[in-house]
Amino acid sequence: MRNLGPGQAGDGCFRKSIERRRTIPISSRGDSDYGGAAEGNALSESESPFVRIGIGSLVFLISWVLLVRTAAPSYYLDDSAETCTAAALVGIPHSPGYPLYTLVSRAALLLPLGEIPFRLSLLSAFWAAGSAVLLFLLLKRISGLDSLRAAGLALCLPL
Repeated sequence: MRNLGPGQAGDGCFRKSIERRRTIPISSRGDSDYGGAAEGNALSESESPFVRIGIGSLVFLISWVLLVRTAAPSYYLDDSAETCTAAALVGIPHSPGYPLYTLVSRAALLLPLGEIPFRLSLLSAFWAAGSAVLLFLLLKRISGLDSLRAAGLALCLPL
């Protein structure tokens, strides 16, 4: 393994540039040309964690309700019947097999709600709503948007 010189990857230069960016005042970053991200940073720094948790919970709830309302009540196209059968029998659908999804689906089948395909649609709606929350958190963290803008963009995911 060769030694890396200064300024090359591995000496923490990326981490140092991130730390340097965090210490630069928002008004001197020049982010205001990109959709008001500088204003979003100023708002998000003064926001309490309870506001973020509350808005993240609302993103989850709204997207989950939207996805449940539009869920397929029975079998759908493509692999729907195959994944339902694999979950009910704890079998292996065609490759790659989706082992984690099959095991979690089997646990979801224990819920006494509707038919088997609808239960799996509820499970898929749960994971999609969770990914909307993750998108919300990523938008807040990476782009520096304020909570309402990040929530609005994250709610576009289930659409």
